[in-house]
Amino acid sequence: MRMATAFAVLGIFALAACELEPPPPDRPGWGGRPPHHGQVNIERAERACVAQAQRQGLRVRRIVQTDIVTDRRGRVIGTHTILRVSRGGRIYPVRCNYTFDTRTARITSLRPA
Repeated sequence: MRMATAFAVLGIFALAACELEPPPPDRPGWGGRPPHHGQVNIERAERACVAQAQRQGLRVRRIVQTDIVTDRRGRVIGTHTILRVSRGGRIYPVRCNYTFDTRTARITSLRPA
């Protein structure tokens, strides 16, 4: 009985340790914010998305979420940002894609609520 309890406790600690380690930001498809990833500038991408939304006549209420986009080799190539915007009395989310190499932001979806 003691041996089974010891293995159970060790298993719990092993699982807990796995949960404490975030996924590495240099893996393809990772959708979080890296603490520092070379030349990645999340704030620049978010500012560009806000400016693009404003140019399209949208009032940006807040930035909801920004995810890193990577290519097949794990290199960061851009971001997907969800903005909460309003226009004409309606409030709804829009998606903005920012590409680091061209430094361009593009609103890719407009869905009024």
